[in-house]
Amino acid sequence: MKKRRELALWLTVCLIVGLSMTAYAGSVPALQEPAAQEQAFEAAPQEAVPAADSEEGESAAESAATEGPGESPEGDSPGGESAGGDSPGGGMPNTSLGGNATSRPPDNSTRAINLLGERAAVYVEYTEDGYQVSQHLADSYEVQGTDIAVPETGKANTIDGLYIQCNAVDWDEEGSVGNSGLVINALTDTETTFVLGGKEDHFDAPDGEAYNSLIIMNVDENEEYDQSATETAAGCGIAFNGRSLLLDNTYVESSGKGRPSIHVPASTRDKNVSQLSDLICVDSRIVNHSTRAMLLMGGDVWFLNSIAVTDSWGALSYDNTATTMYVVNSRAENTGTAYAIYDAAGCTAHIYGSQVISGGTGITVCRDATLTVDKLAAADAAATDPYTGTDDLLTPKTTADGKSIVVGYAYPIKIHADMSGPDSVASAYLKDTYLSSQAEDVKLLNGEEPVLEGSGGGSIGSSAMNALVNEFQSGEIVEIACHNGKVEFDNCELNSRTGVLVHSFFSYDPMASGIYPIDGAEYAGDEVVLKNMSAQGDILHDDYMRKMTVSLENAELTGKVTGQTLTGWNNYWRAQIEAIGGDEEDETLVIHDETYETLWGVRMSMDAGSVWNVTGTSQLYSFTMEDGAQVQAAEGKALSIYVDCPMGNDLECYDISAGTQIEAFEPGASYQGVVIVAE
Repeated sequence: MKKRRELALWLTVCLIVGLSMTAYAGSVPALQEPAAQEQAFEAAPQEAVPAADSEEGESAAESAATEGPGESPEGDSPGGESAGGDSPGGGMPNTSLGGNATSRPPDNSTRAINLLGERAAVYVEYTEDGYQVSQHLADSYEVQGTDIAVPETGKANTIDGLYIQCNAVDWDEEGSVGNSGLVINALTDTETTFVLGGKEDHFDAPDGEAYNSLIIMNVDENEEYDQSATETAAGCGIAFNGRSLLLDNTYVESSGKGRPSIHVPASTRDKNVSQLSDLICVDSRIVNHSTRAMLLMGGDVWFLNSIAVTDSWGALSYDNTATTMYVVNSRAENTGTAYAIYDAAGCTAHIYGSQVISGGTGITVCRDATLTVDKLAAADAAATDPYTGTDDLLTPKTTADGKSIVVGYAYPIKIHADMSGPDSVASAYLKDTYLSSQAEDVKLLNGEEPVLEGSGGGSIGSSAMNALVNEFQSGEIVEIACHNGKVEFDNCELNSRTGVLVHSFFSYDPMASGIYPIDGAEYAGDEVVLKNMSAQGDILHDDYMRKMTVSLENAELTGKVTGQTLTGWNNYWRAQIEAIGGDEEDETLVIHDETYETLWGVRMSMDAGSVWNVTGTSQLYSFTMEDGAQVQAAEGKALSIYVDCPMGNDLECYDISAGTQIEAFEPGASYQGVVIVAE
């Protein structure tokens, strides 16, 4: 923390800060062009106002309660260390025991809101006398018409027609916190929903659309600074704690490292009140140019008929546990190479009739989290609750047929390596959805060419070695990175640029803290289900320390299904490293110690209505199929089937020379040590 304070003080001395902030609320001016708005609301630069009593705290680096985010802003970084356990070799981060989510003291959130409020254009605080509005930088810009009456029971508090613009970070004198747009501290109001916006359009936004309210927190392109102690070090567009916040027909845009567009702190506690803050977005657009568009650590989230866009970290992301997020008729887009949606540990995300687009990862699913992606018609009442307005939320808006679209050039879905125990599982239920890793499907709203990152970010070793690893772990529809993961595809269309549908392997992400089981410990493992669909592509299980089950239910698969061994893993990487002229240092990055003996492999089953067209050599720990199921050679291939082949991690492949060759599988029979050679 001392280093962070020194950095903050150093920044204050070095930065030349200019502030041009304006705020407008209440009246209803005629629609203006963005340039006219800037001129109308421009004010002279002012000196930064000192922060409040330092007794309140140390720097915002300690008090903003956003320390230890669940994901690195730089994306995945293969290599590094994590706590616990013995490494299987290759310098892999390793732990063999479960872990807990990052702990954030509940009362820190209240302090964070207070600090942000001290440097906000508009600060709204709920007191014993009702809602009070103040302006802590009153000399720097103009605020009009934001008086809020004490609400009647059950009625919402509303700011209708708010305009705030800021063109600088404007640090306090300690360099610990920058300015924010609107900060609402309503912790002790346990009944009301606070509303920003309304149906009547007042202002033109940079996207060419008109909105009721605009908050634009920009950084002058000539101003350079680096304040990264916390994710809210530079302030935020909107910060809120209270019962719930409704953003209706509102545009929020923010730039500046450490300045999210929307920030809802973690669980809060003050004056014997404890509650999580819910967020509801309707007909709104949230844009960010430097960090997460939405840093959500509070209660549940409803994102309805809205758009979230970032070019840096996450568009829709939350880091609390036991939170539920509904995304309906909406779009989450990352124009950079990180993730678009982050489904944090223990949370649940429901996505209906929406688009998720990223040049890197579409959706990240963490330990004990559940993801459901489905068509718009599948949205139930909970998906639009508690919004009671008149908007038509269930007529397709984002996609023509109401089906969901998830696109990630690295991978549409990532089961995130995350510290967890043997029975911890991250689950993804994908129905009536188009999933793609094709470059041509990464179509951005602004029409520009996307930035594409095949690995989701990160680096390991030399550039040549890094290229090998990135190529190995990219392009699949679902990546399962050193974790227990369940993936169910139901009537989905899968379009993989590498021809791989699901790939499990060992994580090299130091932020991920993946679990590497001790020899003989049976973990929940990975589960892949394909139902009511046809798919082309392979299922590869390279995580030999876990079992994988593959089930075809009224499905047709054209591809190979194969499980790796320890020896097979090491031999693969030795050959790859030799091909690039690598050395022993490269080998230490990926080659594992040859001490893991237990073989888990792939256990595959097919029901009566399923067909498997085998395209390449497949090896299975076990296999069963019902009467009516078909296993046949793909076009241009011939099959040789071997069963009861000796299996072991000391073998590169199961030993067909000691197995038994059969003509075909018997329905209802169970087989082990299965190798299907497709030539």
